Amino acid sequence: MEEKITLIASFVTLFSLVVGFYISIKVNILNFKAQVISKNRQEWINKLRNLIAELLSHEIGAQGNAKILEKIMKNIDEKENEISADDNNALNDLQIELYQKIIDSALRRRSLGIEISLMLNPNDKRDNLLISLVELYSLGTDKDAENKKWNEYELRKKIIEITQNVLKSEWERVKSGK
Repeated sequence: MEEKITLIASFVTLFSLVVGFYISIKVNILNFKAQVISKNRQEWINKLRNLIAELLSHEIGAQGNAKILEKIMKNIDEKENEISADDNNALNDLQIELYQKIIDSALRRRSLGIEISLMLNPNDKRDNLLISLVELYSLGTDKDAENKKWNEYELRKKIIEITQNVLKSEWERVKSGK
């Protein structure tokens, strides 16, 4: 009888060890997955934030270059007879450089807009709105357009607002381990 009790106790102990080991492995796998997901979400949050910031700063830089170019053109027109050939060549080189910077900035804005759009879910209502606004912004706005829906300031402000909401909800998911 004692042998049966010892045998039963041994089986219960062995069973407890096996079940405990199995549960431990499952919990560790779940924790590992949660850590990987949280890390990936955090990286996604940081990348989206950086891309949006770069997109918005490119537009501001392009506007500055366009204003400088406009001033140069105005000065050339006003002082056409007073400008020496060397100064005229230097101004032409500067114009070409500024045009190239404006074009490069426009191409980079478009590339950023596409990259941002690819990071978002087109089936999510908020993400889809952000995709639309980023696309509009990355294509540039027509300063002379009548009845345009968004001016540049309002568009930037709305992109920032929606991005903050997207990032906040993703951060909440990271904090909760989802």
